[in-house]
Amino acid sequence: MASRSSRTRARRAADGPTPAERKADRLLAAGRLTEARAVFEGALRENPKSIDALRGLARVKLAQRNPVGAEELYRKLIRARPTDARARGELGLTLHQLGQAEAARNEYERAVALDKTYTRAWLGLADVHERLHNLEGASRALERATQLDAQSPETRLRLARVKLRAGERDGARALFSELAQDNGESPAAAQALCDLGRLADQDGNFDEAAHLLSRGKEMMLAQTRVRSIDQHVMPREPRELFDRVSQEMLARWAHQRDEIFAQTDAASFPAALVFLMGFPRSGTTLTEQVLAAHPEIESTDETPMVEQTVAAMETRLPADLSRAAKLDMLTPAQIGKLRNAYSRAASDRAGSPVAGRVLVDKMPLNTLALPAICRFFPEAKVLFALRDPRDVAVSCYLRLGGPEPGATPYLSWSSIARFYDFVMSRYLGFRDRCPLPILEQRYEDIVDDLPSHAHRLTEWLGLDWDDGMLRFHERARFVGSPTYADVAKPVHRGAIGRWRGYERHMREALDVLTPYVARFEYETHDTR
Repeated sequence: MASRSSRTRARRAADGPTPAERKADRLLAAGRLTEARAVFEGALRENPKSIDALRGLARVKLAQRNPVGAEELYRKLIRARPTDARARGELGLTLHQLGQAEAARNEYERAVALDKTYTRAWLGLADVHERLHNLEGASRALERATQLDAQSPETRLRLARVKLRAGERDGARALFSELAQDNGESPAAAQALCDLGRLADQDGNFDEAAHLLSRGKEMMLAQTRVRSIDQHVMPREPRELFDRVSQEMLARWAHQRDEIFAQTDAASFPAALVFLMGFPRSGTTLTEQVLAAHPEIESTDETPMVEQTVAAMETRLPADLSRAAKLDMLTPAQIGKLRNAYSRAASDRAGSPVAGRVLVDKMPLNTLALPAICRFFPEAKVLFALRDPRDVAVSCYLRLGGPEPGATPYLSWSSIARFYDFVMSRYLGFRDRCPLPILEQRYEDIVDDLPSHAHRLTEWLGLDWDDGMLRFHERARFVGSPTYADVAKPVHRGAIGRWRGYERHMREALDVLTPYVARFEYETHDTR
């Protein structure tokens, strides 16, 4: 006879979410992720087979930028309920975030096969096809989503973007305009306004572009949950990390290098490791795509593996210590375990082992984790992307921003400039004492003379030249960056000097950026 506790758990599973799981759902909806995670984990300890707790914890991990952890939970859920279309669709989203485009497409297709009315899975399928530059496949998926809900703002927004990529500018513009007018303060309306702003920018109507983008970003700011943009412009943990990692710490870490390597599974680790970083919109995507066209290079395309490595460290050490102190007290054995987990995550992201290959981990804001990278990966190289700070600010204003906390620094000219100052001042303050080799790569140089600078990169990496690097745009490759559509085009100079069209709109930003313009030896002139 089944025990009373097992009968209780079975009855709860049949009755739907428990009160604790409903509480966790509310916490998750409110953005209180740490609390939601604790409640879901408690629910799973009470009932390890709870579908609602498994699904909820997976959603928390996705929100915490831990798609690897979310994938593990979704696969466990699917093993318990293989015909759960929602779980298949959410696994597809997770794989999509991990950059595993083909695997994501397969899960989305399984989801819609199980439930042909599952609109979100059709939208996910459309997203994957578009990111792979398969506009016909994206259009077919969107057609099905439109049949299910013709008025869905999300569907119409995606349809407009596919039309734009297919060259149907007038049709796209009309759809964006309808969305901006019909949906009031909705997220889709805010995004449509920004899309209209980007169209105006392409047409050279910079004042109109600035006006539309400002309206869209003000709407996004109203939708965000953050109380103060400053807490994201100047986050506490990176500030303390750079302030507290001393020269003495770096010297101690250097003495542990061989011990760390002895604790690393060399058979599964990359032959060489390169961290491609810089401020967002500084040319990291272009540089990555050029490098990824080399047959000996694997790239990660903005997978937060360093962030996940730091998070894994945090769970192993006392919570009341600073991040710098935690890094300092790690043993070589602990670091070896973190490195091995990192290489497994990289292989999962690549879809094949990264052992013996050159791994390029591209994540612009890994800049703020540079001291931690020195601790975890003492053999690594750093490729740092530079670009005219004024063009960086314009590109951030045009391409980035949203109600998500990580996107809030890009919702105004002022916050973009202050965030740039925060990131770049820390990089410059650490650069001369960083024990890792650093090569700075200017966006303008690679655009002006791709062959010379691509040769320079291969020589720095110790690789033979490959002509395919000059034809990187011919490869249909999944890209997570907001400029995924641009990687299918050859390099061009259209984005150089773009800031001049926005000069009068970004006066406050220029006050902050001008010292960096001079520091990085870009052309200066009186902007007043």
